[in-house]
Parts: sequence; C-alpha cells; structure tokens
Amino acid sequence: MKTWLQKGAYVSKAIQLAHSFHINFDKFAMQASGGTMNGGPLIDSYHSLTEHF
Repeated sequence: MKTWLQKGAYVSKAIQLAHSFHINFDKFAMQASGGTMNGGPLIDSYHSLTEHF
C-alpha cells in the first residue's frame, strides 16, 4: 500500500480484486473444502460490487 501514490486507489483496487476472486471462485465452490472456502480475501459488508466496476 505504501508504494501507491493514492491510498484510495489502492483500497478500491484491492476491493475490486477481492470481489473478482469471489465471483470466479463460485465456479469451483462445490469441489472446495471449508478451509479453502474461508481462505479467500475478506470483504466487509460496507463495500458493494457495483461501486468498483
């Protein structure tokens, strides 16, 4: 985060990537264990997908 000139841009991109991960991972969720399901990036309830795409 310290290498980004704009902290807001870093946070926005991190949230976007986390959402993308979860959307993509849904394709494989049926084959994943509980530990794998809980191991992805965390997104808090204040961020919605439409804010960042």
